[in-house]
Amino acid sequence: MGSRSARDVAILVGGAIVAQGLPALLSPVLTRLYSPAEFGQYSLVSALAAFIAVGLTGRFELAIPLPRSDWRARNLVYAALLLAAVLAAVLLALALLWHVLAGRTLAYGWSSTAAAIAITAFFIAAYQTLSYFLIRLGRFRQMSLARMGQAVTWLGIAIPLGLAGVSGGLTLGYLAGWAAAAVLALLQLLPRLRSLPGARLGHVAATVRRYRDHAVHGAVPAMLDSASLSIPMVVLFLYHTTADVGQFNLTRQVAYAAPALLSTAVSQVFLRRISVLTAEGRPTTALFLTTARKLALVAAIYLAAVLLLAKPAITFLFGEAWHVVGDYALILAPSHAVRLVATPLSLALVATGRMRTLAMWQVSYFATSSVLFLFRNVDAYQLLVIYCIIDFALYAFYFLLSLRAVEAFDANQGRLAEVGRT
Repeated sequence: MGSRSARDVAILVGGAIVAQGLPALLSPVLTRLYSPAEFGQYSLVSALAAFIAVGLTGRFELAIPLPRSDWRARNLVYAALLLAAVLAAVLLALALLWHVLAGRTLAYGWSSTAAAIAITAFFIAAYQTLSYFLIRLGRFRQMSLARMGQAVTWLGIAIPLGLAGVSGGLTLGYLAGWAAAAVLALLQLLPRLRSLPGARLGHVAATVRRYRDHAVHGAVPAMLDSASLSIPMVVLFLYHTTADVGQFNLTRQVAYAAPALLSTAVSQVFLRRISVLTAEGRPTTALFLTTARKLALVAAIYLAAVLLLAKPAITFLFGEAWHVVGDYALILAPSHAVRLVATPLSLALVATGRMRTLAMWQVSYFATSSVLFLFRNVDAYQLLVIYCIIDFALYAFYFLLSLRAVEAFDANQGRLAEVGRT
């Protein structure tokens, strides 16, 4: 990736750091305003809403950077938002019906847990859909601003409500934060959307049919892939202690936070660049390999840093009681490193139209990760070693599938060019 791509990645990483760092900095304030039970409600809403949002759009948002014309990409935006709105409305209706049939009052109105999950999931899905159009246009600064707006709005509402003693204010603020992010992204896109020809139902339907593989082969596997991330934590909870769960969760938050931020930012920039190449029928392997080499260098630096610094740094920052987190970080480092390389590059499967391959990998990853449930008689260290081996092997295979996809795309474009010349 060139200097412009590096700048775009830096902008996205900076926005993510602010969006995630601000709640962390103010967490001592939030813990004094809200009870553990209210944090539990917020945790439930945030986790389930993020999981549900993955499937609400039918994964049509992944196709938004792909078409040559902005009006066809706009049709995908409308289709994804409409599908998300309909499915979220169904979930909301079911949540309200459950309250009524269970004989419970709607004392918290739309902020009750079940209703909040459905509404929050819609706004997360809406933001994600609109952000892919921003990716298409290369407006990464606006994406970062919308993401920071989410955090500022959440805290700007949750803290005053907590001071006023409003129950559920933490969840309300979180919901409002994602609504603000979606609105901010929409405001950035309105001038471009208005400049395009008016959308017709027939044209939108035709675009949906053209990219139907994203819904047919994308939605359910993507939700399984998202669920796979929770499997190690569930196994630790079932077969070990809550302390093991907490230490594993802290390991993810501390040891993989920076690589995860970088991986997400590179993913968004890489998707835009490779989508332009595939839309124009130009070679993609060179971009793939260049990006892979740079990510591999970062992954090597990350591995070295974990090996040298993880245990002493974690013990110094969190105390001797958390020294196990340093051990877990060492065990999981190879897995985290290969994820850093393979995850951004896997979007080559989307750009080259290999949705079935992507879906098969996601289902395979879920099934293979579920093997952990069979290891109930091993200790936590051994369980994480097994998990790391599975994770490393599957993500290495993910990388090879992505490489194969760009090589096959370039070979096919070469054959088409030969036919054109003859």
